Amino acid sequence: MKYTCTAAAILILLLIGLNLGAGEIITWKDEDGNFNITNLPPPEGIKIQNVIPYKKRPDEKIREYKHLQEQKRQDRLKQQKIQEAKKAKNDAEKAKNEAEEAESRAEEAVQKANEYLNKHNPRKKKKRNAYIFRTKKLVQEAEKAKAQAVQALNKANQAEKESKEAAKIVQDFDSQNP
Repeated sequence: MKYTCTAAAILILLLIGLNLGAGEIITWKDEDGNFNITNLPPPEGIKIQNVIPYKKRPDEKIREYKHLQEQKRQDRLKQQKIQEAKKAKNDAEKAKNEAEEAESRAEEAVQKANEYLNKHNPRKKKKRNAYIFRTKKLVQEAEKAKAQAVQALNKANQAEKESKEAAKIVQDFDSQNP
């Protein structure tokens, strides 16, 4: 434990010492013609080509940069919310169309069942079994179509609700970030 603490303290002191000497950047070429960039002075006898002093950015520039970054982030969020709202609206329209189609199929199935009932007389013994079978089948089809219509309407209502929520989020976002 003592060794770890001592090593950590030495490492921290070294890092602090390195940061204090990083006041300028020095460029130079060594004997082999390699170009070097460092914050340490070159070996003796080597000519320094360029010294770039460290200049701290003014706080105003930093704030301006951070403000621009935040503005870009807000714009991306706004675009994302708009895309989500458009998708929710399209989903709502699609679900509504599916509901209308299912409802029309249900109405057709009910109409066919009624036509069949009106056309056939259930009192005749020979046709009675066929009549009952067909009637049950038509009623089942009508119930199935009606269930599909209900599902589609529920989907449409859910999608419309999500679309309204997304639109509200976008509106709140716009009012908070003019």
